[in-house]
Amino acid sequence: KIFTDSCPHCIKRIARKAVSAGHAPLLTYGLGSRVQIDLIDFQSCPDGDFKYLLNVQDLGTKFYDCRPLTSKRGPTVAAALVD
Repeated sequence: KIFTDSCPHCIKRIARKAVSAGHAPLLTYGLGSRVQIDLIDFQSCPDGDFKYLLNVQDLGTKFYDCRPLTSKRGPTVAAALVD
């Protein structure tokens, strides 16, 4: 046992568990079950009244949607998500 634990050739032959980076795949169950939402601030270069950009990506279908927003208040963002 001591020899096999220290022998370089034996160490290479021993089956080892594959090292994972700690990432697990995200499982989704259809359209809209899991989304990623980002709010981008464009106050330094607004387009008219629009100062923010709401990005929504459906992780199951990879569908991507962008909406311009005038403010980042809760009712404004919620209305853009429902729309």
